[in-house]
Amino acid sequence: MNFKLRKFIDEVRYLDVNYKDINLEKIYQVLFDEQLFYIQHIPFRRIITNYLQFNINYSGETEAHSLMWYYTADYKLIKGWKTYSFRFPNLCDSDLYETFNVKCYRVFSKSSKRRHRSDDWYVYTGKNLLKLLGQYLHIQNVVHVDYIPITKLFGNPVSKKMDIYFYFKSISTKIAITFEQGPPSRSCTH
Repeated sequence: MNFKLRKFIDEVRYLDVNYKDINLEKIYQVLFDEQLFYIQHIPFRRIITNYLQFNINYSGETEAHSLMWYYTADYKLIKGWKTYSFRFPNLCDSDLYETFNVKCYRVFSKSSKRRHRSDDWYVYTGKNLLKLLGQYLHIQNVVHVDYIPITKLFGNPVSKKMDIYFYFKSISTKIAITFEQGPPSRSCTH
């Protein structure tokens, strides 16, 4: 990640933590330090261009905590939106994830809609963090647009899932990134 973006994230993190809610530090830690950090170099654009656009599902591996983890990607047309979904296991330390309880954070509120056959979802209602998610992953470059997308963040403490949706209205495209429970594929032997 470039220095300017890291500095920006640190500044927003500082402002949020010191002036709004001390629990936001844990949200930033789980999202950026423990989840997105490990997927920031996934070749999203290449996967979409070479596989998903041709309706070919993709599976790959990424390394986190000296373990290799499987991830998958697929394409669906949902209500007129081209939807590219990437599913990763929860890559963060399990003890840390246990303490990440969205029910306790005032920037998350109970979702008014049932999601994935569950009523246990919470939606992030803050603003600063959502802008950072797309910038951190350079997600607009994946689909060749020059604007930051509309972003939604959801958490489900019961099933230990997290969904991040990036909406690109001008091209009717959504990129969905999901973190869910899953075993590593194997140990690294470096």
